[in-house]
Parts: sequence; structure tokens; C-alpha cells
Amino acid sequence: MSIKNWTAQLQIAEDRPILNQAKKLADSGNLAAAIDVASQIDPDRALYREAREAIKGWTSQVATLSRRSRGFPFQYGRFGPFSPGPPRLLGDGN
Repeated sequence: MSIKNWTAQLQIAEDRPILNQAKKLADSGNLAAAIDVASQIDPDRALYREAREAIKGWTSQVATLSRRSRGFPFQYGRFGPFSPGPPRLLGDGN
């Protein structure tokens, strides 16, 4: 086994528990903590790409939950593409 492969295997062994902990936090609904934990994996590590993909997914979930909690159920806002638009008053010419 080459030194590069050995180093990657060592990094995976060290970082897998961190990523597993982050996934458990995300599964329990604590997305912010999951993102924080997974962010501990540095760019030069073997599991960095996997951690970044997980963080990307969790960040997307946080954004979706945030939009919903602010009363924006549609992707492009409260009156976005699948919504009938803002309420109109009778006789306003529209």
C-alpha cells in the first residue's frame, strides 16, 4: 500500500466518527449542530468532499425550514409561481 493510500485510510479512520456524529445530529433534527460538527473536517482530508456534500444538504434543509417558518411556502416566495398571487379587492380594476 502506498503512503498516499495509507494516509487516506488513516484520515478516514480519524474523521469517520466526526461525520457519523454530524449525521446523528442531523437525523435528530439539530441541523445547525450537524453543520458545525461536519465543518471540523479540513479541506485536505479524505472525507472533506463527503462532509461538504452533507453540509450542502443540511444547509438546504435549513433554508427550506426558514422559508416555511416565515410564511413562505413556495420556492419563490409567498406569491411565487404556484400561488394565485396577492389577494385583490373587489372593484380595484384588476
